[in-house]
Amino acid sequence: MDFQLNEQQQQLRETARRYSREQLPEIAEKIERTGEPPNKALLKQYAEMGFLGINVAERFGGLGLGNLDALIVLEQFAKVSSAVAFPVFESCVGPARAIERFADEKLANDVLPAMCRGEKIVAVAMSEPEAGTALTDLKTRAELNGDSCPDAYVVEVSSFQAHAIRDFHPRFAVILNIQPDHLDWHGSLGAYAEAKLRLARNMNAGDWLVYNGDDAEVRARLPRTAVGLLPFTFEPSEPAPPEGEDFALSIH
Repeated sequence: MDFQLNEQQQQLRETARRYSREQLPEIAEKIERTGEPPNKALLKQYAEMGFLGINVAERFGGLGLGNLDALIVLEQFAKVSSAVAFPVFESCVGPARAIERFADEKLANDVLPAMCRGEKIVAVAMSEPEAGTALTDLKTRAELNGDSCPDAYVVEVSSFQAHAIRDFHPRFAVILNIQPDHLDWHGSLGAYAEAKLRLARNMNAGDWLVYNGDDAEVRARLPRTAVGLLPFTFEPSEPAPPEGEDFALSIH
């Protein structure tokens, strides 16, 4: 059995090696330092170079090459940093292949060609700081409430997930407390509170933030935006509702 790369694969490896070593080290350093994902311009460049969807079928905008070809490119990017390798990984392994193999034609046509053009990012949500990628240890849950509200999902997240929120837009969010927890991770109570309150960063008029009116830290840090604020209390005497609201929930 011949384990040598063929000529085309060797050329592919050399192209990926030269590009990743010449173009990506500074970008990788910035991504690792800031935590920001690869930007659209970089993804567009990946697409133009043929590094996205390498083993995705041509009818979905991929190159239609084999899995080995995809991993050859991925290896060269990963030698620079996983930060710049992830777009290649996600477009050639895992979510992209799951969509290609199991999704209906409409979903595959909606997602995969745009992914191969660098216009969409696909990912799998299967990691938490305390669990890694051990699926049996994940604590985040999303429950479809099919009886009373068939289009609503109830998602429970911790501050470990909330601190990374960028685009998530809940219509209703609940903050139960702000206590000196997980300070070894967040560094300070202020940073911990900020992570929790990122739940509300994309909320606006018509959305509701339900909060613990008995918690002074929560009350002091409520967002000053157009979002509706609805307190609840476990005390017999109800807290005064925030300015502009005329009721509160009392839980006994």
